[in-house]
Amino acid sequence: MLRARLLFMVMFCMLAVLFGNRLDAGEFVPWQKGDNATFIDSFNNSSVVQVDGQIGEWVRFSNFAGFGSLWIMTSIDDEKVYFRTGDGKGKQLFVDFDEPVGTENVVDIQPCNSGNVVIMDKNVEVEIPAGKFEDAVLLGFETSCADGGVLSAWFVPGVGPVRWDSSNITGVVTSEMISTEIGDVELPQGLIVNASFPNPSIVIDMEPIVPPDRPVPTVRVFMTIKNNTGNALTYIFNSGQQFEISLINDEGVVVSRWSRGMAFTEAIETRELNNGQTWSFGGDVQLSSDDGSIVPGQNYTIRIEMTSAPNEASDHKPGGERIGVTIPVSIVIAL
Repeated sequence: MLRARLLFMVMFCMLAVLFGNRLDAGEFVPWQKGDNATFIDSFNNSSVVQVDGQIGEWVRFSNFAGFGSLWIMTSIDDEKVYFRTGDGKGKQLFVDFDEPVGTENVVDIQPCNSGNVVIMDKNVEVEIPAGKFEDAVLLGFETSCADGGVLSAWFVPGVGPVRWDSSNITGVVTSEMISTEIGDVELPQGLIVNASFPNPSIVIDMEPIVPPDRPVPTVRVFMTIKNNTGNALTYIFNSGQQFEISLINDEGVVVSRWSRGMAFTEAIETRELNNGQTWSFGGDVQLSSDDGSIVPGQNYTIRIEMTSAPNEASDHKPGGERIGVTIPVSIVIAL
């Protein structure tokens, strides 16, 4: 058995040399080493799925469609997808995407998916944070655990698994693709805006005795903007200030700004965000009013936005909103 496994690995290494770094693969699992994607689940937990190993036509997913770490191979002649579990059972057929709706196959993926996989539907519309697709194939799975296992998965041509539903003790948990880089494919398309905010609940410690020279409490906020539109985007700024962070109370009044007390050049500046380029903005905003007093404990919103000016020659058109992100926060004063 050991000799057979060693021979198998040697053959894999020979294939890797023959085929080079990137091989032809089927439409529904085109991933190869270095490809990755970020997913978010029903509990708002994010995770990165990547191909962290490749030997010949076989690639190892850190988490393949919710099944955990698996070696996957797609036939270059058709849409058959195979897997290896590493338990000595050899190559097993996962699914043949060329087969019609209703086709069943038996898989044994431990610990909780020992049973049938069926092609439930084709040309399915699925909308996820990474984009909207109309040509997905929906697979249904039989689970062998009372509160575990993958129930269903959506595969998109040219992208791979974009969503799956799993069972656990809390019920059905959905995982969806947020973004991905698969070869030359990068999703989502368009302008991608992400932000990093503090926790939804911010506690300010004001327990006695508060030193008179204590620094004003702050929170750190950042925003990134990536251009995936395929074209350069133009933004015009009326001063040297290119972003703002605002703390807004529940009456819609701005009680603190990142720019408070700062000075900026008054020159008009035009900047181009080239395709594939990312800009980052951010800093600390004080949790205090203009008079220096700590803001009262209540509900607020924090908004970070670019301060670009609307202009017909700009990507920021007249009547359009500035690019930014807003999140609700609750400030609690601990006395």
